[in-house]
Amino acid sequence: MGYCKQCKVKINDPVSVCPLCHCAVKKEGDEFWRYPEVGIKMKKMQLALRIYLAAAVVVQIVLFYLNTKIWTDMQWSLWTATTFVAVYVGMRMSISNRTGYRSRTIGLTVFATAYIVLIDYELGFQGWSVNYVLPASIILLNIAVIVMIFVNMRNWQSYLIVELFLVLCSGIPMLLIGLGVATETMLPHIAIFFSIGLFVSTVIVGGRKAKTELKRRFHI
Repeated sequence: MGYCKQCKVKINDPVSVCPLCHCAVKKEGDEFWRYPEVGIKMKKMQLALRIYLAAAVVVQIVLFYLNTKIWTDMQWSLWTATTFVAVYVGMRMSISNRTGYRSRTIGLTVFATAYIVLIDYELGFQGWSVNYVLPASIILLNIAVIVMIFVNMRNWQSYLIVELFLVLCSGIPMLLIGLGVATETMLPHIAIFFSIGLFVSTVIVGGRKAKTELKRRFHI
């Protein structure tokens, strides 16, 4: 059996050229047919991920029971639950072919920030997580976007949605200030001005390509 790469059809007859386009036929057993067994490795990794998830659920149930019945001074079981979830999401992102480095960077940063806020809450909530960590994370993500744009200049317009997402996120510290939850104003203001400035600058410099990308994304 052969295969014509040009016509993308299988040929059962013992011929060396394709009867349709007369191009050379690849014979079964040639280097053309030798592919790495990626699917088997992926299935093993997915199985390991499911085993980890099952074990994490069981362990977390035990830890939650111990936290509520024995060690009740602090809700430390929430920390372990957040850790299990963050590790699971990180592992899932690392083995997923559909998850790019942009999604991984944002996802892991969001989980890390949420984890730190949870620690602050469990320690009596002194406010350092929302005053400093949250806006600093937004600033660092904006810097990461700039680096990724320069690394992937051919696809720079795809980062516009990430920048718009960061603009929305930068409004959260400002909202917390308005609600009286956060008290420090310098870093939140830097974060929101940085996010808006980066987005507007990208749209202006990008010109027609940037506007086309936004129209395509929002189906305008």
